[in-house]
Amino acid sequence: MEKSIIILSGNCLIEFEKWLAKELHYTDNEGMPDVNDFNTLPTSMQFGVYQDYFDSVGIEILIKAKHHKMVNNVVGQHTISIYRSYVNDIITKSKGENSFKSRQEAREQAIIKACEIRNEQLNK
Repeated sequence: MEKSIIILSGNCLIEFEKWLAKELHYTDNEGMPDVNDFNTLPTSMQFGVYQDYFDSVGIEILIKAKHHKMVNNVVGQHTISIYRSYVNDIITKSKGENSFKSRQEAREQAIIKACEIRNEQLNK
């Protein structure tokens, strides 16, 4: 499986780097925020850290799998999974929901949406 790195942008990235340095002690030799080590983590581990960061600023991310039984006359019965991502801004009570074919895609798109929301909050 190809590894993708989820990239934050704008003020959200700046705030995340400071949060990462403070909360998880990701700093370079001079004590400055350093995401290089963080970016080498597997994406599932990165997702957990992103989720903790967004929780700390009032943005909730939830990924749920919904399994559907499908019947195919040739193959028989099999299960397909659809992954739903939920991004909720706890502060403004706005909610977003989308469906994806893989958990990884749902995670990536949820982080992108959460970053958009956070940048909007920070740029007010």
